[in-house]
Amino acid sequence: MSHEKVKRISIIGTEVFIDSATSNVWPLEYREAKSERLTAILREKGRKAVEMEILFDYFSGLMQGGSRFPKAIEAAEKDGAITNHREQYDKCRIDPVYREQFLNTLHAYLSGRISPVPSAETQPEHATQQQLF
Repeated sequence: MSHEKVKRISIIGTEVFIDSATSNVWPLEYREAKSERLTAILREKGRKAVEMEILFDYFSGLMQGGSRFPKAIEAAEKDGAITNHREQYDKCRIDPVYREQFLNTLHAYLSGRISPVPSAETQPEHATQQQLF
């Protein structure tokens, strides 16, 4: 089965572009193209929904390549959020509620999105929200 070797994913305005090459064609020929599916998600549901779809594409093996998305998958595996790829993938395909919850969990592992919250012992009394970005 082929997959996309991703070099870069960009959001420009309200459009998503992916610079990638198909793994079953040699030599690899990278091309940047607008992703209609991800662009539609961006316009309808926003950036977080796009990031969650990309996470699912990396989790399912459709996309590969170095970026913060596979690093988030790896971190989730180390923490035990991903225990059985096949079983969790199947549940995501069957149950939309489970899929949403699972992808929200994976999204928390993306670097640069939500900074860690200090423990209750060191957290100032007035700080009640997480810092975004």
